[in-house]
Amino acid sequence: MCDQLPPAVLDFLRGTPFFALIDILPSVEALRSSSLLTVLGERWWDTTHTFHWSWGELTMTPEDVFALTGLPFGGEMLIPNSRRRITPDGLRAALGWLPGRIISDGIPHSVMVHHIEDECERVRDGHEMTCQEVRQLSRCYLLLIFHDFFCARGGDNMRVWWLPHIRFFDRLYTMAWGGYVLAVLYESMDLICRHMELNHRGFTTLWEVS
Repeated sequence: MCDQLPPAVLDFLRGTPFFALIDILPSVEALRSSSLLTVLGERWWDTTHTFHWSWGELTMTPEDVFALTGLPFGGEMLIPNSRRRITPDGLRAALGWLPGRIISDGIPHSVMVHHIEDECERVRDGHEMTCQEVRQLSRCYLLLIFHDFFCARGGDNMRVWWLPHIRFFDRLYTMAWGGYVLAVLYESMDLICRHMELNHRGFTTLWEVS
């Protein structure tokens, strides 16, 4: 999707800590391999979060994640809260729009990913974008990245707990996104190691680009 973003949105995202990550997404998406994850899962120990080889142990470190993605480790910790809900007004304030269908009883804890994809298409096509629409599409695109790479499990429902964190773009550099990525990477490998789920989420493709 990054190759389809309008130049104005790419220019805007250059001012966020996610731009280095966005820059490597085409190669990451091209390298996804279930067979590689199966092999790596056989060598992963979920008690130590390391690979065990005949010559010793190996894992992804904070320095590795920063070198590959540019995401910061210092700052406010991002603590998942799957029970966190957000009012429709709060959802509108975070996204700039309200999805056509709200999950749950009017106070959603998740939204449908395809609604975000539809909104990206609507805003992107057919006219010159305003400054507000540039920020709106930037938020939508970041949400799709979060769902695709920051979630150990997939599905079409996206949790809303991180929406307040991207409402104000000038706060993005104050949060430890790199630490969250590393934690989700470990969680994803734990699931694969336990044969609970074989997926391409949670930044497991960092093994291919490292």
